[in-house]
Order: sequence, then structure tokens, then C-alpha cells
Amino acid sequence: MTIVRTEHKTCAVCDVSSPVRVWLSYSSFEKMGPSLDGCQPGAPNADLVQFCRHCGYASYEITEVPQCPGIIKTKFYRDVLKHRWIDDSCKGYLCLTFFLVADDDYKGAFWSSLRAAWVCDADDYWQGSEEYRLQALEMMRRSHEAGIAVSESQEQDHLLQTDLLRRTGSFQQAMSIVMEALKGCREQKMGRLLRFERRLIENGDKAVHWVKEAEGVAWA
Repeated sequence: MTIVRTEHKTCAVCDVSSPVRVWLSYSSFEKMGPSLDGCQPGAPNADLVQFCRHCGYASYEITEVPQCPGIIKTKFYRDVLKHRWIDDSCKGYLCLTFFLVADDDYKGAFWSSLRAAWVCDADDYWQGSEEYRLQALEMMRRSHEAGIAVSESQEQDHLLQTDLLRRTGSFQQAMSIVMEALKGCREQKMGRLLRFERRLIENGDKAVHWVKEAEGVAWA
């Protein structure tokens, strides 16, 4: 059962109250399960970030003061706020990414960038879907440079990296990653997912696909 409540919270930057959606519970589409890049249909992917519509501050909790509030005044930040083709949820995640990068939280920046792409998926805004997946890949690269995985394991990171590259049409890079990942993969379920990704890459398939698809493929 999905229960959503709208609350008014006072922005820590501009001291103006903004309405935010708070998810108390949600029902996911269990039969479908998550996509290969982790998006769970029915989950509050678009509403986890809180976005002040007055000053543009974005955070998972806008009542908390950011370490670098001046980021809001930068040209890159203001350009996101002026973007005509993305909704406030997507703007919120992209703006949040600036704050996370300033804190050297590249793992968090990876997920906020990817969630921006998921919002674009839902809105059929394919340019944003690809652009923000590429941004997520850059955040993953920086996180790896810092020695931090963005998911629960290196193998899961390889799967995410492969899927994001495939979804952006970077098939050669995706194939290179998946083949290297398969060499060292010892976990059966992950092996099935990686082999499923390999088949999708061979077919030049950029579409969304689901974990349950891979689990049901006999050749995987």
C-alpha cells in the first residue's frame, strides 16, 4: 500500500516554507522487480529529494544547512534551475549532485545522477536519460578513484557500469567491462545477469531490461 503525505518544510537556505512529499510506505511492482540499473517500479524514485521552489536548494532534508550554500549561486546550478525540459524532481536530483560533489561524496552523487535519469525515463525525455547516465558514470569513476564502490560489491558495480554504458549506446565500452567482469565472477546469479547484459550488447539493445528477465533466460 502506497501512503504519501505532503508536508511544508522551512528551507535552511532561504527560510521560506516549501511543500515536500513524504513517503510513509509504497507498493512496488514485485512481479517486475528492479531493472538492471536498480530502478524499482512503484518506488518513490522521483520524490526522495526535497526541493525548495523559492531558492532552488535541494537536499534529502532541506531543513539542514548545507556546508557550501554558495553553490546555489553558481552558473551551472542556475542553469539547471532554468532547464525547460525537466521537471522539479529531476532538477532536485541534479542540484543535489552539486552539493554531494562539493562534499566529495561521489557515491551519493552517482545515485542522485542516476535517479535524475530514472525521472527522465518516466517522462520519456530520452536526451536527459542518456546525459544523466553519463554523468552517473563519471561519478562512479571518481568514487572508484577514491576506493569506494557505489553499490554492495565490485561485481554489482560492474553490472551497473555495463548497463549504464549499454543504455547510452556505448556498446564497445560496455562489452569490454562485461567481459572483464565475467572473468572474475564466481557468484551464480551475478554471472547470469552479466551474461544477459552481454547478449543485450551483442544485439545493440539500448532498452530497459529487468533482473527477472535474466533469471528466466535458459542459456544464461
